[in-house]
Amino acid sequence: YPGNDDKLNIFYKLCLDQFLYSPILLCLFWFHSTFLSTFDINKSISAISKNVFSSLLSNWMYWPFVQVINIGYVPDQYKVLVINFASIPWNIYVSYSVSNSKPKSKSNDSKGSKSPSKKKKKKKAKKEM
Repeated sequence: YPGNDDKLNIFYKLCLDQFLYSPILLCLFWFHSTFLSTFDINKSISAISKNVFSSLLSNWMYWPFVQVINIGYVPDQYKVLVINFASIPWNIYVSYSVSNSKPKSKSNDSKGSKSPSKKKKKKKAKKEM
């Protein structure tokens, strides 16, 4: 593999990247992003089953083109730089995906007013004093 970038080797490297590394890394990404916000393993595993396939499809629409150019045409000293620049829009996308996958919190009022049950409790406490 190393140093020999003919079309067959580019294909092998691309297949390893897309069918071995990407699914594993996306599963790890969805697990840790969910686990660190919920500290619930079951929710993290559920997030993997709900989101990895769609992320993988998006991955296959973006990264193969980047990797063919990077593996086949970019000089070795610039390959990491190309991947770092290509990672910027990808990281924006997956961050957006994570933020959209989390349930929205329900609030009664955008100004921060308290719920009616809390108001009733406060009134009861004042009456008892």
